Amino acid sequence: MSILIDDVEWRTIDELARESGVTVRNIRAYQARGLLPPPQVQARTGYYGPGHEARLELIKELQGEGVKLDTIKKLLDTTGGTTEEVVRFIRTVRQLFAPEERQIVHLDELGTRFEATEAGQLRRAQKLGLLREVGEDQYEEISPR
Repeated sequence: MSILIDDVEWRTIDELARESGVTVRNIRAYQARGLLPPPQVQARTGYYGPGHEARLELIKELQGEGVKLDTIKKLLDTTGGTTEEVVRFIRTVRQLFAPEERQIVHLDELGTRFEATEAGQLRRAQKLGLLREVGEDQYEEISPR
């Protein structure tokens, strides 16, 4: 039986388990490990709000990527414990290691960008690792990462 607290719906542990796909046992284990904050208690019943749901989703996502619970706990502890900060941190890290799409440009486009396509300049850009020739008049822009 969910309740409204400050116009926000809060759920019992059974409802949270059913909606999140995480067992009641695991929810309690996450609380015991400090991964999930305690519920809001009213009339001897614990209620879980949107923050709990977001934290469970984060835990499930990280575990799905092979991150161990101890590591998740360290992430939460070092970022101040807020789910939003952990999500921002993880997104930043993912962007750093995400594969990039190859950027292929035609010689004409290079000429437009740099107002010159002299062979010497192209060779210099290749030597500096900025461009790699991939075909006739086609170059791949090399990422600085």
